[in-house]
Amino acid sequence: MSLRPVPGWQFVLADLSLILFLTTAAALSQEGDTGSGSAAGASPPSIPDAGMTALYVVQPGAPSFADWLNSAARDPRERLTISAQYIAGERAAQARDALELVALAERSGFAARLVLTPSMESRIAASFAFDSTDFHPDIAGGNTAGNDMVAR
Repeated sequence: MSLRPVPGWQFVLADLSLILFLTTAAALSQEGDTGSGSAAGASPPSIPDAGMTALYVVQPGAPSFADWLNSAARDPRERLTISAQYIAGERAAQARDALELVALAERSGFAARLVLTPSMESRIAASFAFDSTDFHPDIAGGNTAGNDMVAR
């Protein structure tokens, strides 16, 4: 009966790999606690931006929302999203202001999606983006042959 020697370098390499993994995981978990270089107290905007082509933020000195809508190029593949973020106690006021923008958009011929979310600061923004799931080129062009999709 002969015993084969155990290849020691493989065990050492596995141990070192495990130590490296644990050290990296510990460092990354501590980095998440202290922040990753962002300004203290600043929260990143949570405005949907999938294929965003235009952004309007309600703020003093900005052009009117109606002027911004009128200057927008109309593309049936784009969707208008109005995002209202609110702090505690301002939900109703932000929702009311955002609904006024939705009504204005609808009077201008745009169907708008409204997103209302709690945040660290109150803000209302509108964006056009290529994130519409309702568009299909064959149906939009009038060709429904071979399509299982139903036009709405």
